[in-house]
Amino acid sequence: MNEHNIVGFYLKVAIVFALLPVFLFLSRVACAEGILTDIKGHWAEKTIMKAMAEGYVNGYPDGTFGPDRSVSKAEFMVMVVKAMKIPVAKTEEDTNWYSPFIHSLEDLDLYRPDEADEKSWTENLSRAEMARFVLRTILSGADSGSEASDSDGGDEPALKKMVFLGIIEGFNDNGDLSPDEPLTRAQAVVVIERLLQRLHGASSD
Repeated sequence: MNEHNIVGFYLKVAIVFALLPVFLFLSRVACAEGILTDIKGHWAEKTIMKAMAEGYVNGYPDGTFGPDRSVSKAEFMVMVVKAMKIPVAKTEEDTNWYSPFIHSLEDLDLYRPDEADEKSWTENLSRAEMARFVLRTILSGADSGSEASDSDGGDEPALKKMVFLGIIEGFNDNGDLSPDEPLTRAQAVVVIERLLQRLHGASSD
């Protein structure tokens, strides 16, 4: 093999490896489109498929995603850790599937131990709880500035700041923020995509 052919060979290999992440992303999107039976026409369909392709959320074994099902505190935190690619290390003290992820957030001061006990992690996550957590995460970013302000000013202020930052919207024409309303799986992935956009400048479309 002459020098020209060797250069050409390695160039082709480099191109294949460079395009591999794109192929994997597109294959995951195609998989989501072909497998999930309950997101077609859903208002968050495009975002759900993007989240599936990025690998931080999955559908159920029966081929559904459950976009309007409530998301638990544990499920949401695991999604965030995976979406932000936060390192996770399992220890002998971890007794639940979500414990290593919670510990990772605790290490970064994004989750505070007094906010939830072990029994409440499988309970539904409210919009107010989500707002406080997401604001704290935004504040942890180097580019957050002062727009987010403090995340401990109460439920309504936290939700209003989320609206101001473009993370969430009101539920109706009156702008009802419904702080105690459970967050759905579809809403969860939309919030996370907008959080990523806020932190990293990535498009949420």
